[in-house]
Amino acid sequence: MNVFHSQPIANFLLLACTLAACSLTGCRALENQLIYNPSVYPNGWNDFADLEIEEANFVADDGTQLHGLFAQHPNPKAVLLFAHGRAGNVTSSVNSLAKFIERHQVSAMVFDYRGFGRSEGSPNEEGLYLDARGARRWLAGRTGLAENEIILMGHSLGAAVAIELAATDGAKGLIVECGFTSLARLVRRYAPIVPAELILTSQFHSLERIKSYEGPTLVAHGSEDKIIPLKHGIQLFEASGGQKRFLRIEGNGHADAPTIDYQLAIDDLIESTIVTTASNTL
Repeated sequence: MNVFHSQPIANFLLLACTLAACSLTGCRALENQLIYNPSVYPNGWNDFADLEIEEANFVADDGTQLHGLFAQHPNPKAVLLFAHGRAGNVTSSVNSLAKFIERHQVSAMVFDYRGFGRSEGSPNEEGLYLDARGARRWLAGRTGLAENEIILMGHSLGAAVAIELAATDGAKGLIVECGFTSLARLVRRYAPIVPAELILTSQFHSLERIKSYEGPTLVAHGSEDKIIPLKHGIQLFEASGGQKRFLRIEGNGHADAPTIDYQLAIDDLIESTIVTTASNTL
């Protein structure tokens, strides 16, 4: 799916060392620069007319103007909201949109966080949650579904966003791709002596938050992920409740193309939400 770009290991080392050497109040802007690596418009943009993609313009609760892309399946099995990783913009996820439509037969939306692509503002943890909530609200209105009837999916940093939204507001299903347990734990991998929990203003407590979601969950993680180790995915799976499945994607790194096994697992989760919907109407 999406990718975790721009020398992340070097970024986390720089983040840890810099934050350890400066005051908390003076580090917020620098921390955000190191965590997020957005590409703004027009980087990456081209003509997507062949894919019949619709542009989505919406607003977060704090008034930030945001942007995304939506692809409609003529007879969708489900509707899915995808949260991409820490870098680039929605153009990196156009192939994923095509896959959702053609392979998984769902209508899907990918959105840009504030400061990414055509979205206004500057990224931060709470802002990303507002952005995801605004995107889901737009998608629900566009497809005629209740917001909690939408499947949430996130890659890497986007997995943390999807987990938070599912834990707080519910979701029809949750797909966690290459997720981490918390940002502080990830930073400690590269700089174990840094008290990241005390220094970081962005935490993304995914391990704690996923415990609050009890719907269908698929956690997928590459066995060769050098950016976010496999153990993060295992721990997220173990902490999650309800109907769940863990998929170890053999041989895959952090940004490799989805395997057949992974695609089938996504199909299974989608089918499980259809069965749940049918049983609830009996």
